[in-house]
Amino acid sequence: MSSRNILLNKNIYEVIREVELLDLTDINQAKNIFNEYVEKGVILSSAFDDNIWFVYDQYDKVEFNFTLDELAFRKSSVFSEIKYREFSLFLKMFVTGLLGNYVVKSIQVFIRELKEVIKSFDGKNINSKITLQVPSIIIDFLEIMDYNYTEKYKILLRELEISTINSRRDRTLNRRSLATFQSYFKFTDILNDFWNSTITDAERIFFFPIYLWWNITAILPLRPKEFLLIPRDCFRSSKNANLVTFRRTKLKGLKNHVNYNIDDDYELYTYDVGQKLGDQIRLYKKLTEELENNSINTLLRADQHYNYFGKTKRYDSRLFSYANMKYCLKRFYTEIINNKYDVKTVNKKNMEEKSGNDTIYDLKPYEIEFINIGDSRHIAMINALFSDGSATTAMLLAGHSNIDISSHYFANIETLLECKTYQAYKKSIETTENDLFMKTNFSPELHRDKYLDLEDGARCYSKHFANDSMIDCYKSIGENGEIGECYNCDYYRDSRYRIFIDDKEIFHKRLAHDCDFLAEQINRFRQGKGYEEDIKQALLRLQSSTKSYEKYFTSLIVHGGK
Repeated sequence: MSSRNILLNKNIYEVIREVELLDLTDINQAKNIFNEYVEKGVILSSAFDDNIWFVYDQYDKVEFNFTLDELAFRKSSVFSEIKYREFSLFLKMFVTGLLGNYVVKSIQVFIRELKEVIKSFDGKNINSKITLQVPSIIIDFLEIMDYNYTEKYKILLRELEISTINSRRDRTLNRRSLATFQSYFKFTDILNDFWNSTITDAERIFFFPIYLWWNITAILPLRPKEFLLIPRDCFRSSKNANLVTFRRTKLKGLKNHVNYNIDDDYELYTYDVGQKLGDQIRLYKKLTEELENNSINTLLRADQHYNYFGKTKRYDSRLFSYANMKYCLKRFYTEIINNKYDVKTVNKKNMEEKSGNDTIYDLKPYEIEFINIGDSRHIAMINALFSDGSATTAMLLAGHSNIDISSHYFANIETLLECKTYQAYKKSIETTENDLFMKTNFSPELHRDKYLDLEDGARCYSKHFANDSMIDCYKSIGENGEIGECYNCDYYRDSRYRIFIDDKEIFHKRLAHDCDFLAEQINRFRQGKGYEEDIKQALLRLQSSTKSYEKYFTSLIVHGGK
C-alpha cells in the first residue's frame, strides 16, 4: 500500500495531509474482511464479487448496491484514467474498510450518494438539488484510489469540501421554532385527553407506541432507534419506584468500534418513570401477550400495526419498525387530532410565510404543526435542564458526547421558556387559575425610590433585604452553586443596566451565559478535568436563570399585551 500527500486549501493557510492509497494488490485483504463478516452473520451475501451485499445488524437489513451507471461513469472525464471494473473493486475494498467504523445505514448512504455524485457532476459543479449527508466519506474514498489526479477530479474534491462545510453549517443553524413548541404543548393536551377517554383496546394497543414515545421522550432524550429497541422485559416495580430499562447507543459522537450486535453496541440504563406510565406499560404487555415475539424480544409488537387494519403481517416484518412508528403517528394526526378533535395540521413553511422571517406565528386554537418522531428528543434534553439537577440528569447530559449538539439544545431554551409561559398565561385568562398564575409567575415589582446601595456600586431592590431578611437571597444561586449570589438575583441591578426590568437583554445575557457555563462543565467532565458535582451546580445555576426569565416574560406579556 503506497501513500500520497494531499494539499488542502484552508483559505488562510494550506495543510498537507498524507493518506494511504488503495491499490488492487490489497484485494485479498478486503476479501478476508468480507469473509469474517460473513462468518459473524453480518454480511448475508455469499460472494465478494456479488453486485449486492445484504448486511444485517440484528435490527436493520440493508443492501449495499455496488451496481454503477456504467454509461454515466464512462462519460465522466473525472475518472478517465480508471476502468469501470477497477472502480467497482476499489469501492468494495473501501467499504470493507468502513465495516466496524460506521453503522450499516451510513455505509449504505455513502454508496448511494457516491453514485449520485458521479452521475450529476458536470466537470464544474455537483447538481445543486442533491443534498449530501456524508460528503466527507466520499472525499476519503476519492482520495485513496491509486491513480493520477485530473483537473476535473480536483474540482470535484473542492466541491465536496464545500458541501461538507455547508452540511456542518446547516446542522449548526438548525433550530426548533416557537411554533414547534406551541404544537408540543397542544399535542400533549390532545394526547392526554384522548388517552384518558373511553377508547377501545384496539385503539389503545395501536396508539400505545405514540403514547409511550411522547411520555418517555419527555423524560429521556432517546433516539428513535433506542426507543424502538426497548426490551420486552423492561419493566419492574418496587415499593417506591417504577423502573424501566432502556438501551442507549455507545456509537453516537464517539469513535467506538461497531459490532453490528445489539448487546455490544448498546448499553442498558434503568430509569424511574412513575406509577402512571408504569401502569400503562403493564397494561400494554397484558393486552399484547398473545402476539408474536421477535428475535430480539422488543417491547412493541409488529402484529398490532397490521391487526388494526385487518391485515396480515408480512413474513419479513418481525419488528415494530421506524416506518411503522411514522405511519402510526400519521394516523394519530388524521384520525384523532384532525377528525376527533377538529384541529387542523398546518404547514411550517406556510406559517413562516404568513408571519415573516422575524415574526413568530401564533397558532390558532384549531391549529397544530406536524411533529416528527425525532423532534421530541430535543424537547426532552431541554426538559432535563429544567429538572432538579439530579445525578441522573447530570450524567445524562455528560453522556451526550457531541458538545455542539448539546449547544444546539441550549440555544432553544429561551424560545421554549417564552412559549411555555405564553401558553400558561393564555390558559390562565380562560380559567379561574388566573389569580394563582399571576401570584406565582409574576416578576417582582421594583420601585425606583426603594432600594439599598451596595458596596460594588449596584443596587438591591429587595424589600426583605432592606428589612434585614435574606429570604430573597436564598433563591439566587451562583456560578459555583453558592447561595445568595447577587448576579443571578431578580432584585439586583448593577451600574451597567437600567433600574427596572424592562430590558430583555439583561435576562437574555444571563440565560445565555449560564447555558455556556453548563456546556463548559459538561465538556470538562468528558475530558476528565471536572466532576459530576460541577455539572449539578451548573444545572442549579441555569434553573435559577430560567425561573427569572419566566417571571420576566410573564411581566412582558401582561404589560406588553403580547
